[in-house]
Amino acid sequence: ADGAIVNADVNASAAIAGTKISPDFGSQAITTTGNISGAQGSFTGDVDIASNLVHTGDTDTKISFATNTIKFDTDSSERLRINSSGNVGIGTTSPSQKLEVSGNLKVSSGLALLDNDQRVQWGSSNVAFIEGNDNEKLVFGVAAERMRINSSGNVGIGTTSPAGVL
Repeated sequence: ADGAIVNADVNASAAIAGTKISPDFGSQAITTTGNISGAQGSFTGDVDIASNLVHTGDTDTKISFATNTIKFDTDSSERLRINSSGNVGIGTTSPSQKLEVSGNLKVSSGLALLDNDQRVQWGSSNVAFIEGNDNEKLVFGVAAERMRINSSGNVGIGTTSPAGVL
């Protein structure tokens, strides 16, 4: 009699167009304290996220946002970070270089940047490498050291104690 519609008046599977709700629900923002779910969808504008995008069914895999920082986590550990300076860190939470890779990242092929071993290496079983470290030397090798330049500028091929300049 008063024109009000109650739940009992609507079929549980009924669909109501957003334009039939006043004000036009199709153009209104949705605010809820509960979850929003769906099979698929798309956004034509910005999506605001408080801090995390978490993978359903694998909650220790996520993308996190902090002030001027994006982090990627797997297995509850941070794996990659991009900070406000534009520095990218893999295996470090505070990259100080444009690309900083940290950890023992030996690979069977391809290229590895190894901070722990202080070398750039590539190859497979006969690993080729270039190494510089705190001992003020530059070493080149394939499977083992083959050439060294020390802090005095001496070059040695086949020796770890170069005595002169080539």
